[in-house]
Amino acid sequence: YYAADGESLPAEQITVMGWLVGIDGQGHDQTWIPVGGMDVPVGTTAAEFTEEMLERNGVKADIYTQETHGYWMLNAVTSPLDADRTLSYNPNTWEYWQFFVNGELSMVGADQRTLDNGDLVIWYYGSDGTMPDFDEGDDDDVVIVDGIEVDDGEGGKRKVTPLIETKRGIGYLSLIHISEPTRP
Repeated sequence: YYAADGESLPAEQITVMGWLVGIDGQGHDQTWIPVGGMDVPVGTTAAEFTEEMLERNGVKADIYTQETHGYWMLNAVTSPLDADRTLSYNPNTWEYWQFFVNGELSMVGADQRTLDNGDLVIWYYGSDGTMPDFDEGDDDDVVIVDGIEVDDGEGGKRKVTPLIETKRGIGYLSLIHISEPTRP
């Protein structure tokens, strides 16, 4: 399809959220990119979204690509809070940059995962499918407020990441199992 002026019409957009959590110098979880959303074209992969999220937030990363290594991988990320702190695979602890979508460890690479409207992409530095640890005693004081519903693309709605409130404000986070789709 083309617009009246001969230009291509803009691609249909979806909203995807992202979150990057590293480890500080004392070994504690530390948000390196806060939860935030971006509009991206339908068909965007988690790899494409991640590259854009890192670039928009000015976070330096070493990314293996199909062209350079034959596969896509978030190899190393430099903390935006401490330029001397770069995290990559640690063979002693088996920690690496893990990729989650909607709170579940992805079983495919980020370049193989096409995103849906309302998805939350989480990159967390840890091992064995561990998610960021926000216990009730943490300074964050996480409180589940509500969930949101988005169109599922088939005329229905689906519940996505719960809305949380912390001392730092309100954002979307996926630490709880996502409920099944709901129909109107």
